[in-house]
Amino acid sequence: MTSTFELDATWEANHYLNGTERERIEKTISMIPEGVFNLLDVGTGNAAFLAVVEEKLSLDHIEGLEYSEAGIRNNLSKAPVNRGSADAIPHKAYTFDIVTCLEVLEHLPQPVYSKALQELQRVSGKYLLVSVPYQENRVNVTCPKCNCKFNPNTHVRSFYKKDMQALFTDFELTYLESFGNKREMYFGKYRNVAKQVFMGKKFPKQAVCPLCQYTLASNEMKKSVTMKSGSNKLSLIKRLFFYNAPRWYIALYKRKGI
Repeated sequence: MTSTFELDATWEANHYLNGTERERIEKTISMIPEGVFNLLDVGTGNAAFLAVVEEKLSLDHIEGLEYSEAGIRNNLSKAPVNRGSADAIPHKAYTFDIVTCLEVLEHLPQPVYSKALQELQRVSGKYLLVSVPYQENRVNVTCPKCNCKFNPNTHVRSFYKKDMQALFTDFELTYLESFGNKREMYFGKYRNVAKQVFMGKKFPKQAVCPLCQYTLASNEMKKSVTMKSGSNKLSLIKRLFFYNAPRWYIALYKRKGI
């Protein structure tokens, strides 16, 4: 079964090195404390984050860890990226001054997630730097071929402030910021239902159905969006049902007792 993360198109450089993704990366880098000399990025993907770290900082050593072969194949940095999983990091305890894990934890199934939290703490001697989607209201899409409903971003959990505060046992939260801007829907506990009605029919171009592995062919992409951004209908919906919300949580943790 083909995973979204094994498609080369998932790791398109322009998506990560421009626009809001670039802003997120630069904001994350700005939160790296002084006195850090080496860094491990867990779940580095195509290492876009490491590529910008190379531009902005002079560290003695940086490297990435990534499960996806396509991500490793599309490495954007000069740093080494080794294949491995967040729940079995191949390094000794306290190896790195800082370990980063950016836009990864929301994807991990529960057994892997719990072990990954332990592994991140084990290999970091000083700091952990984590980013996750901000209070995400996850929406499923429907595969037009087999009618399977799934989350196109493969997110399996959402994070709120209380979750960020209690994420690690051996590290304390020293700084938490909500960052970025996205359009979110009103309706409180009915938000997911409303969001599904208005947004659930769009099938993203990079989505892969987990049941039948359907993806949009290039000649079908133009048909996948039912409302154009400049339409009166969409403008009215935005005014009535949407508000501005942060896009990400970015959190810095420090090992207790140091």
